[in-house]
Amino acid sequence: MMSVSGTMIGYLQWRGFTAGSIALLKGVCTVSELLGTVMMPAMSRYVGLIRTGAWSIWLEVATLTPVLLSIYSDRLPVQVVIFVGMALSRVGVWSFDLVITQIMQEYTHSTSQGDAGSFDNAGVINGWHYSMMNVFELAQFILTMIWSNPQSYFIPCTLSFGCIVLGAIVYSTYLIKMRGHLFHYQRIASAASAASSCLVTDNAEYDDEIGEQERDALALQPNTNGNVNMALVLQGGPDGTKEGTENALALQGAKDACLWNLPSNQGFQYRTCTLHTLTPSSETPGAYSGLIPAKANENDFMMALGYFPSKAIQTAANANGNKLFAIADFEFTPPVGNIVSVMYSEDQIGYIAGLLAGEVAKSRGGKVAVIGGVDQPSVRRQVNGFGSGVRIACLTCKAYGLYAGKFDADPRLTSTVAQILRDHHVSVVFNAASIFGTMTLKNLTTQDGIYGIGSGSDEWITNWAYGSVPGSEHILTSIQTDYTVMVRSVMQSVLRANLTGGSTVFYGANPNAEQSAIKLAPVHEAGAVYTKEIEGKMHGYIADMVKGKLQTGVDHKSGDSRSSGSSMLG
Repeated sequence: MMSVSGTMIGYLQWRGFTAGSIALLKGVCTVSELLGTVMMPAMSRYVGLIRTGAWSIWLEVATLTPVLLSIYSDRLPVQVVIFVGMALSRVGVWSFDLVITQIMQEYTHSTSQGDAGSFDNAGVINGWHYSMMNVFELAQFILTMIWSNPQSYFIPCTLSFGCIVLGAIVYSTYLIKMRGHLFHYQRIASAASAASSCLVTDNAEYDDEIGEQERDALALQPNTNGNVNMALVLQGGPDGTKEGTENALALQGAKDACLWNLPSNQGFQYRTCTLHTLTPSSETPGAYSGLIPAKANENDFMMALGYFPSKAIQTAANANGNKLFAIADFEFTPPVGNIVSVMYSEDQIGYIAGLLAGEVAKSRGGKVAVIGGVDQPSVRRQVNGFGSGVRIACLTCKAYGLYAGKFDADPRLTSTVAQILRDHHVSVVFNAASIFGTMTLKNLTTQDGIYGIGSGSDEWITNWAYGSVPGSEHILTSIQTDYTVMVRSVMQSVLRANLTGGSTVFYGANPNAEQSAIKLAPVHEAGAVYTKEIEGKMHGYIADMVKGKLQTGVDHKSGDSRSSGSSMLG
């Protein structure tokens, strides 16, 4: 009702506006809408997408308030108020519309990280969104029919303004849910405290897509004479903390960081640290939901591993706004105010695997492949990174990619995927599909002698049981993600009181193996193929990656290759 539509034009003519002034108002509003289109991406880069939406919709409320008052009163300078108010409101309207569109396109489907039904849910949510927009579009014409007298125009305008305010309140509630707060109250009290809220490690980098202000959502308060309680939530399942497992590595990192007597010369803001370890009964979301929320209040900081605890972590974070949480190998998009998403640079994982596959395949037919799980950004980063790495190591090699659509075991689908790879005569296969990829590699290495590259843990140890499982001699190595380095670094940052929620932190490769979160596992039985010469080349490649001489060419947000990644198989 409060835009330059047919209804408003009729009202303005009744108020004595000339046709020329109405045309000028229409033109100014159009220019303002273009300004909103330009402002939104620039502002989003500075304060983050979610906060840009809040600024935009409240700008609309603020600028339309005097317009509504001018409709009620003849004493205000009506033409000036309506011109300025409506023109400025279009900046907020257009910017907010773009924010909502981007959230619907980029964030709705990625929150479940691997649930195939989430893509259908995104369609349902988008359908409801546009249907409700059409309902309210229709409502304005119904209101005009009911209050058709220009003297009653203030009634539908008031109802319309009330809907805008309600929308701003609802969006602000969503903002609080995502970030843990509406304003940075601590900045009002002490602007200087914000300068310390930054994690700096040798192998960590921040996601540039998250605005600088978005990162400072929550940090634990220093207490140099106090104790901090930390909880590490291990993964469920039968392996427990066996050697080489992610649990064992993560637990070692936590023990390295959380010491009872913390050194006073390393910048720690606490005197003592108490570590609690929690293990669910099984590796399922339900098992975590029965564990994490119940224990959250007993700890100052809690860290979990992987996708399965993500919903339980968010539930606990929402219920404990003054506590800090972290989750490894999962990214909350949009970010949550008191949760730190800790990620490996998955494009580097795929890239290193591709470099090795290309080097090995040069003399073995020149065809390699990567098995991806669910087609989502985290997996696409590995798949397309793999293709980029192959091209660097072997320009004439052909890299194939295949998405299985799942991560868990499926014997029938495993046989199908293995047969597809046989039909394409590949010689090296990289596992980017977790358990499903491991089962496929076991099929290929046993029956066909195809060489495999594992991921995550040292799969020769964990899944080929120290060489006791058939096909182990064809495991070249694994691209190991070292939870010891990651967990130690994250917890030490908490102890230094400079880790903040609402952020995503990335850990990647480093020439120093002790400081590298992504590394090549040792060569066990495949030394005749993965030769010392190739091993030397791989160390050189990794050094060039760290120096920036080699780039993966993969876009983080989408996971797509900026040039071309692996050729996809059906």
